[in-house]
Amino acid sequence: MAFASGAEFLGSPLKNSFDFLLIDYKMEDLSGVDVLRALRGEGVNTPAAMVSGWETSGLERLAIEAGFAAFIRKPMLDHILFSLIGPPQGGEGVPRRRPKAEGAA
Repeated sequence: MAFASGAEFLGSPLKNSFDFLLIDYKMEDLSGVDVLRALRGEGVNTPAAMVSGWETSGLERLAIEAGFAAFIRKPMLDHILFSLIGPPQGGEGVPRRRPKAEGAA
C-alpha cells in the first residue's frame, strides 16, 4: 500500500496496521525522518527502513539514529528489500533473474 504524502500516511487510521514500513527520505511535505519521529511519538513501533536516492553525507547515520532498522539506497534491488522483510506472501523466496538463453546477448 502506498500513500501520496507523509501527512496522508500519518493521518491514516491504517498507520499502525503494517508489519514493516518502507519510507522515502525526501517527500514533498515531510522527510522520512519526520514521519518516523511522528510515528514513534504516537507509540507506533513498526519496524521501518528508509530509502533514498540522495547521496547526502551522513544521511545513513541520520536514518539509523532516528530509529530506522535499515537504510537502502535507490535504485534498490529486490534481494536487498526481501532480505529485510522476507519473500512476498505465497512466494517461494526472492525472485531470481532467469538465465539468458544460450547465444543471447
